[in-house]
Amino acid sequence: VLFQDLLLIKRQGQRVFPWHQDFGFWPIDRPLGVVFWVPLQASDGDRGALRFARGSHRLGPQAVVDLHTGRTQQGDELAFDADAWPLYSPTYAPGDVVAFSPVTFHASPAMARPGERAAWSCIFLSPEARWSHANAPNHPLCKVVADGAPVTEVF
Repeated sequence: VLFQDLLLIKRQGQRVFPWHQDFGFWPIDRPLGVVFWVPLQASDGDRGALRFARGSHRLGPQAVVDLHTGRTQQGDELAFDADAWPLYSPTYAPGDVVAFSPVTFHASPAMARPGERAAWSCIFLSPEARWSHANAPNHPLCKVVADGAPVTEVF
C-alpha cells in the first residue's frame, strides 16, 4: 500500500540530517514496509546523500529522534551509536534507487557544495499494518484515518 511519497530538496548550508529511523514518525502499529530513496541529481557525501548504518534494522524500533536537534523527542536514551556500526555511504547517480527498512538508521550530511540535492522518496506499507495514532499522535493522518483500521482503509 502506498503510504507516502515526497520530493526532498537539500540546499547548501542546510545542517546535517541526524541519524534516525523513519518508523517512529508514522501512525502505524508495526514497521512492515519499505522506503525507497531515489536521487534525482548526482549525490555523494558532499551533496547530502543518504548514508546507512548496516544491520541497524536488527535493533528494532527505537526512540524517535528530533530531526532538528538530533536528540530523542522524549528525552529517552537512544540505543544507537553510529560509531559502533559499519556505515554505507554510496555515491549515487541520478535515478539510482536504494530500498531500506523503516527501522534502518540513516542520516544525511550537510551540503558541502553549492546548489541543491533533489531526491524522491516513497514508502510502501504491508496491508497487514494498522493505523496506530499512538505511534505518531501529531501526524496529520491521525485526523482522517480510524485508529486500528488496516492501512488499506485510508479516507
